[in-house]
Amino acid sequence: MWLKDRASIIYPVVPAEEWAARYDISLEPRPCKNCGTLMYPVAPFATGGWRGLKSEPHEPCGAGCTFARGRAIGEDGRNVKKLLALKNGG
Repeated sequence: MWLKDRASIIYPVVPAEEWAARYDISLEPRPCKNCGTLMYPVAPFATGGWRGLKSEPHEPCGAGCTFARGRAIGEDGRNVKKLLALKNGG
């Protein structure tokens, strides 16, 4: 089952652990850059050639911060990686 929002991001309804294992994505938390609260990547998503996990928003710092961690896959992902490399001078 998939849920889709208006930004062409698809949110598969599978456990984060399964999604992370399938695409070799780390489940390590990351501190919020504003308040230091640990944010955990718990919501699987897919868009174009990317598969990833994003954190849920949190409010301790009032910023509603989130972060995402992902992996490029397939031909679309390789093309995105090439564009990013060119953009970053590589």
